[in-house]
Amino acid sequence: MAITVEIKGLRELQARFKRLPQEVRAIVQADVEDGCKFFVRNAQRDAPVDFGVLKQGISYAFVLADKTRTTFEVVSNAKYSAYQEFGTITKAPAGVARATQESQLPALPAYAATFKGRGIRKNGGIIPHPFFFKQLPATRVHIEQSLAKDLNGVKL
Repeated sequence: MAITVEIKGLRELQARFKRLPQEVRAIVQADVEDGCKFFVRNAQRDAPVDFGVLKQGISYAFVLADKTRTTFEVVSNAKYSAYQEFGTITKAPAGVARATQESQLPALPAYAATFKGRGIRKNGGIIPHPFFFKQLPATRVHIEQSLAKDLNGVKL
């Protein structure tokens, strides 16, 4: 399970970003990486714990850097991450609705549906325990505040 966020006006920002000195790019990259650490820390805190596999599988990685963009990826590597996040069978719809509201991602129900499977029918499924996507709003604010503080006075 990985997150991809599309930012409106990204091309314009990338064009401006090309012209910025390497020093400013390093500041922005550090703030985004700090945001990834913030996301991971909060997702690990909120992850349901049995044996710790889910919690330990949440991490981020530096994927790509070139003159116009830097990419980090936050993932939950446990095979059952999506089932914990969204729930299963009869329990899934409420969990998907709640996760969608918290993360403000319109495509989340469709994404959750890709993990639909047979599951254990006796008990009606697994109750959702949102731990991953609900971190997006707080992380967005964290990164925006860091960038505002660090880039105060820099003309873009």
